[in-house]
Amino acid sequence: MKLATILISCLLASAAQAQDARVWMVQTPKDNDAWLRYATPGTDDQPLAFRCVPKSGQVSVSAVLAKPVGARLPASVTVASAPASATLRGSVEPDLVTDGALASAEFSTRAPVVEAFRKTGLVSVAAQGETMTPPPAPKGVVRKFFGACR
Repeated sequence: MKLATILISCLLASAAQAQDARVWMVQTPKDNDAWLRYATPGTDDQPLAFRCVPKSGQVSVSAVLAKPVGARLPASVTVASAPASATLRGSVEPDLVTDGALASAEFSTRAPVVEAFRKTGLVSVAAQGETMTPPPAPKGVVRKFFGACR
């Protein structure tokens, strides 16, 4: 019984340490896609990511979900940053990295949720009954990303 308790404690501690190591990162190269990621540097741990082709006016979002799915399925994906939110047609598919699912959707840089995210640094992504809510992103990082996308 003690061994099981110790193992569970170690697993929980490892998960907490991985989460503590996550940071907001932005990449805006002129000759490739721009990225805004909430991730652990140098690893595949990337529970939330925004990507765009520079100057396209379109952004794709992907969020890792804990509950697995067997195949790619259509899904509603909600991106929210108070007071705005957008419920989008998207999809969920198996995530081979986490054994969970990956929810994804696209939206315009003109969506009100983009302006709210730029002002507050707060964002959440929900799908399949799960919500990914990272800590606030530095506003300068968010503005740099969306500036590259517009």
